[in-house]
Amino acid sequence: MAQGFLETLTKPPNILLVEDDSAYADLFLTQLAHYNCNVGRFSDGKSAIEYLRNTPPLDLLFLDLKLPGASGLDVLRVVKETHPSVPVVVITGCTDSEDAKAVLRTGFVTLVNKPVLHHDFERLFRAFKIRALPRGDGI
Repeated sequence: MAQGFLETLTKPPNILLVEDDSAYADLFLTQLAHYNCNVGRFSDGKSAIEYLRNTPPLDLLFLDLKLPGASGLDVLRVVKETHPSVPVVVITGCTDSEDAKAVLRTGFVTLVNKPVLHHDFERLFRAFKIRALPRGDGI
């Protein structure tokens, strides 16, 4: 079997998941367990913001838009300030919401519909490895 693209990295990537739905976060973490990653998880925007203000560089952020404490848009603003080169994948169940449209207009993120399936991770990690995540430019 050929070596996987993540297996060619010299160190496991540091990934942050910000998702308030426990069942969905567990499913997400189960999918991420198939890859060689260090994954941190927060279930509210306020805790994620505090972590982002005090953490070393991340390699990738998966971010839900609808969060308690602070919205995904609030978290995104802090990411742009503190980790401007980190790719952000916004995970949402409603891509036609005004928040999703606003996020896409930033050109800063990739938008993925829930549920995120195994082939979605393959595509995202392949793009992540070459640092060329597809960027949204609006709906």
